[in-house]
Formats: sequence, structure tokens, C-alpha cells
Amino acid sequence: MSFATRSLSAIAGAREAHPGAEIEFVIKPFRQRIAAVADGDCDLALIRGSVDQPGLTVEELWVEDLVIAVSTAHPLAGRENVTLAELGNYPLLLPPEQEQVLLHNVVRNAFADLPTRPAFGPPIPPDHTATMELVNRPDAWTILYADTPAEGIAALRSAGRPLRVPVSAVLRSDMRPSPILTTLLSALHSS
Repeated sequence: MSFATRSLSAIAGAREAHPGAEIEFVIKPFRQRIAAVADGDCDLALIRGSVDQPGLTVEELWVEDLVIAVSTAHPLAGRENVTLAELGNYPLLLPPEQEQVLLHNVVRNAFADLPTRPAFGPPIPPDHTATMELVNRPDAWTILYADTPAEGIAALRSAGRPLRVPVSAVLRSDMRPSPILTTLLSALHSS
């Protein structure tokens, strides 16, 4: 997870401020993170987007810009900026919607006011990476959460409004935050 790196400094700061406390950072799929907080197994879950579930509170921490990625062989690869209308002429590769609801919502919202719609290519299978799919489909594009350099992949900037998602903390509504959790949330807000 790209936001894991950003949160590590906040975790290190909270650990330093509370040397006797134990902090465990666990990577789980989205639904398991939410369930762990709801069940009391975790005090906090970091997520992209939001969740509306009774008994849980969502606290926005920061907003991430998403990255438009294409193969370096893509016709738009050498461009400084591209519009979504231009990208709409090429197949968009995303995981199936049930696996990446947030990305599909971001795309729907981004294209809502445009006269064109994205041309979806085949869904990215769970055992494939988006970047490998771009190499195999040099005419396609995708959206990534982080700009991680990869051979054969070019990152493009949106000439219009940027594609963004909030990163939030999910907590139990009835939980009284411990001093270490309060320190951690404060550090996450300022990271």
C-alpha cells in the first residue's frame, strides 16, 4: 500500500512518544481491515475512500493524487498533460469493480461531466499487475495509487481536475482513544 510508507513515520513518532507501547502494523484487504476495527481486534484501520457502517467513525487524514499510467509505447506517452476526453479514446484497464469499487467510482465521477465515457478494456485479473497489463496492451491506460517507477511505464498528468482519493482512519465510534492512539492520529494528520 502506497500510504503505508507515509504512515510509517507517524507510527515511528508515536512509538517514540510512548516507548512502552506496542504498535503492530498489519496489512489486510479492505473488508478485513474494517471487520478488525468493528470487532475490536484493531484500534485503527487506514483506508482509501470512506465506509458507512454503524458503530464506526471515519476521520479523513489526507488526500492522495492518483496516477494515470500508460505504456511508454502508448500514443500519449510523450505528452506533458492529457485530458480525460483524450484518454476516453483508449481502453481503460482496471480490476473488476467488486474488487476496486473506489477506483471505479473515481472514474465515473471524473467522466460524469464529460460528453465521452471511458472505453473499458478487459478487467485486470487478480493475479496480474496493472503495469504488466499496460506492457501487454500498449494502447491502454490505467490509474495507480502511487507513482512507482516501472520499466516501460509512463506517468501522465491530468490537464483537468486531478484524480484524487481521501485516505482516512476508521475507528470504533464507542472507543475512547488511548494516549498512543491520540498521538498516532495527530501524527497521521500532519504527515
